[in-house]
Amino acid sequence: MAHYVKFEVYLPTKFWDSTGLEKTISDSEIDDFCEDILKKFKGYTESNPVSAPPYKGYWASKGVTYEDYPIFIFTLVKLEHESNAKKFFKEWKQKLEGRLNQELLLISFYPIQILGEL
Repeated sequence: MAHYVKFEVYLPTKFWDSTGLEKTISDSEIDDFCEDILKKFKGYTESNPVSAPPYKGYWASKGVTYEDYPIFIFTLVKLEHESNAKKFFKEWKQKLEGRLNQELLLISFYPIQILGEL
């Protein structure tokens, strides 16, 4: 058995810019992020980009309830590289929150065990 940390990222498919105009996340935003994950961690899994997003989420902020259909990206990182991965995802979280005008971008992580080695 091998020990890893799974990092999960939920990206909004639509967002509102600082003027309140609704926008759709660009393929290049997703591609830049995923290419960096691939370069750093050698692999990732993304929800199907040509089908409807698999999730529907709601959140309330400042008296307004928002609805979104986020896409989902995850990667596995060897346990001994967890602190470097946390730094990597924290930096990307800040970038994407700014670019996508998000109060909070959800990135979770937790330890897992897999059969065999990646």
